[in-house]
Amino acid sequence: MNVRFAIEDGLVYVLEVNLRASRAVPFVSKVIGLPVAKIAARVMAVESLASFKLTVRKLNHAAGKEAVFPFNRFPGAGMRMPQAGTVFISVRDQDKPQVLPAILQLVDMGFAIVATGGTQRYFED
Repeated sequence: MNVRFAIEDGLVYVLEVNLRASRAVPFVSKVIGLPVAKIAARVMAVESLASFKLTVRKLNHAAGKEAVFPFNRFPGAGMRMPQAGTVFISVRDQDKPQVLPAILQLVDMGFAIVATGGTQRYFED
């Protein structure tokens, strides 16, 4: 299960409890254009995966999934974007050139950047 919770002023709020795939599977299905949940259900019902004739396809787009925190559910809480801090970056090789301008803008704004090994090497180069 995936449990979303928040802590404010020492109080713990349970926001929701979902099966882990409740949001990820529909998101992935939309990104790749295949009914992932339907295929999985049919495979669990003894249909062979090979019967779907799935192929490796190159996608001409990238997709990102962002956490959205429901600050409006808390009394007196609002959404304030940080003006400083540290940003964690992990980007696959083919997307690194497109992400670089945004990273440079964050650096210019004063944010510290931490990254996975390959991403860090690319940015340093």
